[in-house]
Amino acid sequence: MHLPRVSIPLAVVYLLLGTAIAANKMETKSALTTVTQLQRQDRFDQADAILSQLILVHPKSQRASLFYGLNLRYQKRYDEAVKELQRTIDLKPGSLYAQQAMFIKAKAQHLAGKDTDSLATIANMKSKLPESGWLPQAWVLEAEITHGDIAGAQAKLERQNAGEAIYKYILDHRSEAGEFTTAEAFSKLAEQNDGLPIELASREAAANVLTKTSNTLEAILTFQQLLEEVEPIAPKSRIVQESKYRLAALHHRIGQRYDALNLYAQSIAVGARSSLSESAALQSAGIEFEFVLKDAREGNYIDSERWDSLHQKFTTVRTDAVSTKTKLVIDLMTIEAYLWEGRRPEAVEVGNKFLDDYQGLTGTYPREIATAYTALSRICKEMRNYRDCVVFAEAVLSMYPTQNEIWPRMDHVQRCYYDITEALYSLNQTQEADKMLNDFSHRFPDSDYIKAIKTNKSTGRYKKNFEAYGRNVQ
Repeated sequence: MHLPRVSIPLAVVYLLLGTAIAANKMETKSALTTVTQLQRQDRFDQADAILSQLILVHPKSQRASLFYGLNLRYQKRYDEAVKELQRTIDLKPGSLYAQQAMFIKAKAQHLAGKDTDSLATIANMKSKLPESGWLPQAWVLEAEITHGDIAGAQAKLERQNAGEAIYKYILDHRSEAGEFTTAEAFSKLAEQNDGLPIELASREAAANVLTKTSNTLEAILTFQQLLEEVEPIAPKSRIVQESKYRLAALHHRIGQRYDALNLYAQSIAVGARSSLSESAALQSAGIEFEFVLKDAREGNYIDSERWDSLHQKFTTVRTDAVSTKTKLVIDLMTIEAYLWEGRRPEAVEVGNKFLDDYQGLTGTYPREIATAYTALSRICKEMRNYRDCVVFAEAVLSMYPTQNEIWPRMDHVQRCYYDITEALYSLNQTQEADKMLNDFSHRFPDSDYIKAIKTNKSTGRYKKNFEAYGRNVQ
């Protein structure tokens, strides 16, 4: 089907070039829409002009690079296309744009008469991207080059298309999935696709759906089956890394922490996606911290060497991290570790730096920043720095005026009321403390912290705190 030819004057193209290529994705998308329209009219030179400038402004835009590689291929400038498409792949290996670029690169090599190079690119796809939606088209290209089973390759392509339809169905209906076994999931999906085979992508999607239900053992089994099928032929692929990562999370969910640590390490070793490796490293650090906290809560002695080893792990994860979220979570764990270790000055130093670094991200990470305020409030109270304790705890209450908790099954908001009330009594600001206790009692009438405050008040603890505070101030 040919679209109607719509003429775009060259002056308009350059006007679009000046307005569409800017620093945000929406405007980049507008420029690429113009490029697509020009390509449909075979006006590749004008498309070149836009793409060249777009890449100058956004040299790391993988999508712009892909469009440029395609445009070069349309002009039969195959060697240039192959070079640009390789740049597309190198910008973010394994991404959807990289997968498409790899297939188009193989096609351009074939059209240039370099079938050996084309077959090598296809072999690379098979090895690294066995789950790619572009691979079935590569099978057809390979069959054409080698004069192989073209009909069989076409059949594989049709099955993959069916698998993608199933995958989309699962994602669209995952909120309605409810509780079902793997076999029941496959049966439901087959009904939607006339019993066609389920390919890797749909099987992975089914496992991910099961992960979101309470069928943990079914999900574990499904991911294990995926690994048995894919790992022998593509050990460094994204699907292997992600399956190991999901398995680690599932084992962690059911309390099998050592198995989880081992699987996270294996996921990192695959290395297909750096973002997934980073997340696995963060989760590993979190489990190591859980082991230390468990011993600390049980009153077991933890020597300095073990604490140093934990802090070294935190430092390594943070140094290697690209994601702001990873850095933020590691910093929070560092504050908490110093607190448990009894190194309060270090905890305050890291906490204040945390607030300086992330204060502008309160809207994006409110719970994490509120958690830092809570920790600092607690530390300041323990150090008899009651005024700063009140400031930090009040920041949390201002962020959560009606919501009774920051995290599920935690008591940070109650703890902040408790810290403020205790700090005010310890400053001998009795009227303000009584008002805070009254507010606290109305919001959390059954809180154990209220009972603790009343006990401490009756035993004269706050009077002693005030006397000690006065000595410290002097």
